[in-house]
Amino acid sequence: MASRDSRRLLGARRVAREAGARLPEMCEIIEQLKEAGLVETNGGGSIAWCRDPAKVSLYNIARAVGERFQVRCARQDDEGASSFCKECPLRGLSKSVRSEVVGLFKTRKLSELLPMRA
Repeated sequence: MASRDSRRLLGARRVAREAGARLPEMCEIIEQLKEAGLVETNGGGSIAWCRDPAKVSLYNIARAVGERFQVRCARQDDEGASSFCKECPLRGLSKSVRSEVVGLFKTRKLSELLPMRA
């Protein structure tokens, strides 16, 4: 995917292949990114970034695809499932870790991850 200025369109199949994802799941992610105003599609399976990648944070992308940056408790309930735990002794630590991760995602830009073009 590329910035609007270069108008470089990439096919969803190629994006899925390069990401190591199945096409149906990648199409779902692309739809979420489109709804968030981050990508646009041409109707033929090609996509492009709507905004300058230097202005799109990893946080914008993660939130668009449903990430809520919640840290789950490591303790498990009686059925073996982990859940959110208000009594966890590590709760204070998990809040600071979450803050650091969110901060990192907000400061890192998409352009830092895209390959350089000549």
